[in-house]
Amino acid sequence: VGHRPERLYGIDQGLLAGLGSLAGRRVLELYAGSGALGLRLAAAGAHVCAVESFAPALEQLRAAAAAQGLAVEGRAQSAEAYLASEEARGSQEVVIVNPPRRGLSPEVRVGLAQQGAQRIAYVSCEPLTLARDLDHLRLLFARVGETRCCGSAVEAGTVDGVAGRVLRELAGERAVVAVALSAR
Repeated sequence: VGHRPERLYGIDQGLLAGLGSLAGRRVLELYAGSGALGLRLAAAGAHVCAVESFAPALEQLRAAAAAQGLAVEGRAQSAEAYLASEEARGSQEVVIVNPPRRGLSPEVRVGLAQQGAQRIAYVSCEPLTLARDLDHLRLLFARVGETRCCGSAVEAGTVDGVAGRVLRELAGERAVVAVALSAR
């Protein structure tokens, strides 16, 4: 079953709306890829630091940012390496993660807890790793906030509620889920 672009666009819009005004805010995007979301964040006035381990994708992001006249810092390194660096400590107000299907490594989850961001937005297309990661992040430091799936809010404030709803409604489909987390 393939992705539905209209659902991805809805998540993107919902995610941006849920973060509020980004003008002047420091935003870290982990697993940035070629930067579709990071470029939108920069266009909204955010100071974006994009971290991507695949250097060719990061080069595409840099080229696109330059072509659009946007300032986006890029770091060609793993999320684990970046979060372990001194640069990461307390430097960002908002963190956006869009990990591969395997989800976040334990090192990234702990690194996010130590990072000190006010808000974290987690974008996922794999409900099982999303549930695992949210549960660990909740234990470490966070509370689950607004959850959006396929462009609409999911009325479930617990990790089990989010995962259950997504699994029930999207059985056999791929979709993107965005979850806002904030420090307790």
